[in-house]
Amino acid sequence: MGRLWQTVLLTRFHPIIEFTPVESVVKDRQSEYYQALGLSDKEGSLSSVDRLEIARKKFRAVIFTRKEYMQIFKTIATATASRDLALGIKRKIPLLL
Repeated sequence: MGRLWQTVLLTRFHPIIEFTPVESVVKDRQSEYYQALGLSDKEGSLSSVDRLEIARKKFRAVIFTRKEYMQIFKTIATATASRDLALGIKRKIPLLL
C-alpha cells in the first residue's frame, strides 16, 4: 500500500512517474530501498543537538561549513542545516556557517 501512495505522490511531482514501473525498480533494488528508508527514518529522529554532535565527531575539528554538514545529513533541508548551525553558535559551539 505504501508503494502505491509513493507512486501517487511522485506522479504529482512529475507526471512521467505514472508510466515508470516503480514497483519493479523497488523489487530489483530492494535492499538499497530498505536501507535508504532506514537511514531516512534514523535521520528524521535525530535532534539538532544529535546531528551537531555527530558532525563534530566526524570532522574531529572545531570548525566546519554548512556544505560539509549537509554532506553528512543528505536528507535535511538547507534551512534545517542553517538552524542546526545557528543553534550550535548560540550554545557557543564554534562552527563556521
